[in-house]
Amino acid sequence: MNIEIDGPLRELILACETNCVAGCCGPDAFDLGSANVEKWAAAVSGETAARAGDQLKDLLKNLEPPRPYPFQIHVGPLEGFLERAECEKVFTEILNTLSRVLKIPE
Repeated sequence: MNIEIDGPLRELILACETNCVAGCCGPDAFDLGSANVEKWAAAVSGETAARAGDQLKDLLKNLEPPRPYPFQIHVGPLEGFLERAECEKVFTEILNTLSRVLKIPE
């Protein structure tokens, strides 16, 4: 499965490219923790952050279902692969941080 991400969610992910550059380190170049997500959300409009949240909801809803064996998902901006469970965990954590920052009810 390939996931290409554009718009505000891509901007958010690229803003978290703080450890290295994706072309060199792939997913390890990104710190997608709450501090970077909160910093990005504070720097953009509430509407832009909410659109990124909507993109995350759609992405999570459309992930391929779990399989009895691990499989990897190529995530465009990360320039690398994540196991499905890791992909779901990372994107859920980002969504939870955005929801908290934007005060969106769960």
